[in-house]
Amino acid sequence: MYKVFFNDKIIFLTDRNEWGNNPHYKGMFLKYDNEEELFRAVNFFINSGKNPSLYVYHNDVDELFNVFRMIFEYREAAGGFVRNSNDESLFIYRFDKWDLPKGHLEIDETPEKGAIREVEEECGITSPVIIDELPSTYHIYKINQRNILKRTHWFNMEYTGKEKLTPQIDEDIVKVTWVKNEEIPNILSNTYPSLTDIIKQALLY
Repeated sequence: MYKVFFNDKIIFLTDRNEWGNNPHYKGMFLKYDNEEELFRAVNFFINSGKNPSLYVYHNDVDELFNVFRMIFEYREAAGGFVRNSNDESLFIYRFDKWDLPKGHLEIDETPEKGAIREVEEECGITSPVIIDELPSTYHIYKINQRNILKRTHWFNMEYTGKEKLTPQIDEDIVKVTWVKNEEIPNILSNTYPSLTDIIKQALLY
C-alpha cells in the first residue's frame, strides 16, 4: 500500500478491496479501471474539501502507483532521522512546525548521499552515518498551479560528534535541537502528518 499525503488529507493506493463497502471508512473510493477515471478522481479529491481520504484499489498496487505518478510532476528528496550518543533525536523547526532535515536530490545524486548532505547543510554537523533505511513518504503540493508528487527517501542515522548545531537560515530553519525521548509527544503534536509514521517507526513507538 502507498500513502500519499496532501495537506491533512490522504490518498491510499491499495490492493486490499475492503474499504468500498465498509461504513467505518470515510472518504472516496475508486476501483481503478483506466487512467482517465483515476485522473478525474484525484483532481476532484485534491480540489475538494469534502473528503478526508481517497482509497484507490487495484490488484497490482505497483502498477497502480506507476499510473498515479504520471498524473503529477514527480520529484525525489531524501532526509535523515538522526540519533546521538545520548539517545536524543535531531529536529529542525521551520514554518512553525517541527520537521526532519531533508531536501531535493541533486542531479545524479543517490538518496544516501543526498540525505547525508541535507542533514549536514541544514543542521551544521558533519559525518552522520546511515544505519538503515526507513520507508519512503509521499506527498503532493502545488507550485504555480502545477501538482507535484514528491517521494522522500528516509534513513536512520547515527551522529557521535560534538559540533554545535547551526540552523540553515537561508532555508527558513529557525532552530535545530536535540530532543529527548520524553519530549517526542510534543513534537508529534506539531509536525506534518507524513512524518508521524516515520518518527514512530524510527523510535519503535
